[in-house]
Order: sequence, then C-alpha cells, then structure tokens
Amino acid sequence: YIHGSIPDNYFSSNQSAVTIVSNYLTGKLPEYDVNSIHIYLQYNLLSGTIPLRYLQDNVQDLRLFDNELTGTLPNIINQNINYLYLSNNFLSGVIPSDEFWTL
Repeated sequence: YIHGSIPDNYFSSNQSAVTIVSNYLTGKLPEYDVNSIHIYLQYNLLSGTIPLRYLQDNVQDLRLFDNELTGTLPNIINQNINYLYLSNNFLSGVIPSDEFWTL
C-alpha cells in the first residue's frame, strides 16, 4: 500500500491516465495542468474539495469514490465525462440532468 499525499507534480503532461487505487493516500487532490482523460483515485483517504479542473477539463473518466472528499459540486460539469463516480464521499450539490444527456 502507498501511504501519504499525492505530490503536486505527480500529474505530468504526457499521462493519459492516472491510477492510484486502494491505498492509504491522504491529503488534498493536487491541482494539475495536464490532459489526463482517465483519473482513478478511488478507495483512498483523500480529503478536501475536488478542484474544478477535474470536472471541467478534458477528463472523460473520473473515479473518486470511497474517499473523504467534501464540498459542493459545481453547476457546470464537462460534457465529455463518460464516467463520473463520486459516491461514498461527503459531497453536496446536484448534478444537472442535462449535463449527462448522452449517458
């Protein structure tokens, strides 16, 4: 198992996917400046809010379920997201149904 937080520079510009699943990662989700389209960070102990970039950039598959994330979801979510898994966190807000008309 991996313990500790995700370094701010973990995401690199040439990664299409980031996968760190079923570990003991703690701390906040790092801001990133990449075009990762698949982000798998489920089954960890991550806390804090979800940075807007995770929901509004080129991400197509975002799996952050089973963490300790908090905050309110933004009103606008990237319509390119095909998979959005946020269950078992402490999030609030509503995902507008028109955001996912193609699912």
